[in-house]
Amino acid sequence: MPPRTRTLTARASALALATLIASPALAKGPKTPPPDKPPTARLLKEADAIVVDIGTSRGLEATGAIKKGLYDEAQLRERLLSMISEQYTDAEIADEAIALGAIGALPKDLNYKKLMLDLLTEQIAGFYDPKAKELFIMKGLPESLQRPTMAHELFHAIQDQRFDIESLQGPFTGKENSDFSLARSALIEGDATLVMLDFSLYESKTLPDGNQTSMADMTLLASILTNMSMDDLGAMEKMLGDDDSAKPPGALDAAPLFIKESLMFPYLAGLRFVVSARAGRTWGELDAVYADAPVSTEQILHPERFLEERDDPVFLSYSLGPVVKNLTPFYDNVMGEYQLYLLLKEGLLVRGEGAATSSPLESTAGWDGDRLRSWRAKDGAILTAHVSEWDSELDAKEWAKAMREVAARRHADLAVAPTARVEGADTSRHTHTGGARELLIEQRGSTVLYLDGVPHAKMPAGQEFNAAIFQARDTVFSTLKRDDLATALAAAKVRRAAEKKAEEAKAKAKP
Repeated sequence: MPPRTRTLTARASALALATLIASPALAKGPKTPPPDKPPTARLLKEADAIVVDIGTSRGLEATGAIKKGLYDEAQLRERLLSMISEQYTDAEIADEAIALGAIGALPKDLNYKKLMLDLLTEQIAGFYDPKAKELFIMKGLPESLQRPTMAHELFHAIQDQRFDIESLQGPFTGKENSDFSLARSALIEGDATLVMLDFSLYESKTLPDGNQTSMADMTLLASILTNMSMDDLGAMEKMLGDDDSAKPPGALDAAPLFIKESLMFPYLAGLRFVVSARAGRTWGELDAVYADAPVSTEQILHPERFLEERDDPVFLSYSLGPVVKNLTPFYDNVMGEYQLYLLLKEGLLVRGEGAATSSPLESTAGWDGDRLRSWRAKDGAILTAHVSEWDSELDAKEWAKAMREVAARRHADLAVAPTARVEGADTSRHTHTGGARELLIEQRGSTVLYLDGVPHAKMPAGQEFNAAIFQARDTVFSTLKRDDLATALAAAKVRRAAEKKAEEAKAKAKP
C-alpha cells in the first residue's frame, strides 16, 4: 500500500496500514524470527542483483539507484507512526470510526485506533516510502521471506521511478475518495504481488518456461485467478503466505470483516486485476495502464469495465439544507462498490439472526457512484446521509432492499412511521432508539437515499411532509449534482494546488 495515500480502513485501510507497503501475507513469520541466514548485510548486497532480476522478469528496469536500509521492528514502527501522524489526526481517525459505525460497517464500540496500531505491529515487514524515496526493510525476517519481501518492495521503488506513486494516487486524497485510493492501491500492490510471485517462480526455476515468463502466462492458473468472484477472493490469501493454523489468533484474525477484507483487497483483488490486464498481453501493455489507471474498485473487481468497455463512476454532491444548520459536519467520502459490498456482507451475513434474503454480491454489482456524509449534534448524536447512483432502476431497487434488510437486522426497535410519498418513489420511514431518531430509505429511479439519525417529531396527520426527515429528503434530491470523471478530476486538482500553495505559505511564515 503506497504511503500517504490510503484511508484508514483500507478504506478499511489506513491508520497505519495506509503506509505499510509489505504484503500482509509476507509478514506472517514468527513474532521473534530466528537469526538470518545468510546475514542481513549480505541481503543488502544482493538487493542490486534482485533489481536486475526483476527488470528482466517484469520487463521494467530501475532508472537509478534505490536508497535502502535495514531497521529493527521498533525503528520501523517509529517511522510508520511518524508518517501516520503527518496524514491523520486522532480526531480524523475517531471520526472515520464513528461514520462507518453509524452506517453499520464497523461495530460502534470498536477501539479503531488501537486496532489499527495492533495491526501495524503484527503485520510490519518493511515498506517503501515514496516521499523519502527509501526502502525500509526489517531486520530478522526469516530467510524464506527476506528475498520475496525485498523483491516486492524493490519493485515499489521501480514503480515510483517509472510512474511516480504519489502522483498516481492523486489528485483525490483517501479522506475524500477512499474508493479511488483503494483502486489505485490495488493496481500498485497487485503488480508488486505478481512480481513477488514471479520472482519466487524464477528462483525455483519454474519460470521461464518456453513462452511463459510470468504466472499470468500460465493459462490454467491465470484462468482460476481471473474467474474468482469477490466471495472467492479470501481463498487467495493462502497463495501469498503460509497457513499457520498452530499460530494463535492475531489482530488481523480478530478484526471486523470490513477491516480484515479491505486490508487484503489491494493484494488479492489487485493481483486478479493485474493478471487480467497482463494475460494475453505484453508487459508494455500493462505499463500503459499506469498512464490512465483505474479510478474505482468497480473497475478492479470487474476488469472488463476498464480493459474493454470502460465504465467510469459518477461523482455525487448534495445538501441536506436547514436540517443540519446546527450540526457539525465531520465526514464526507466515497465508499465505492467494494466497501458497499463489505457493508452488506457485514450486515447480512455476520449480524442478525436467520438467513438473509439479499445477496451482497448481486446487490452491489450495479454501482455507479455514491457519497457518504456525516454530521454531529452537540449531544453527540450522529446524522448519516448516503446517496448512491446505480446502473439501472433494478440495480437501485436491489440495493434499497438490501439496506432495508440491514437496517432491520441492526435495529431491533424499528417502528414504521407515516410516510410522505413521492410519485414514482419507493419510500420507507422508521423510528428507532426508542422513537427518538428516524431512518428513511428512498429509491427514485436509479438513485437511492439512506438517511438516518434525524430527530423524530410526530406530525399531525396529513402534515408528515413537514417533518425534518422529509425536508432533508426533498433537499437532497433537489440539490443532487452528478459530475463526470473529467469534471471531478479538474476540481480535485484545483483543491490540491490550493492546498500546496497554503502549505508553502505556511512554511515560509515559520521563523
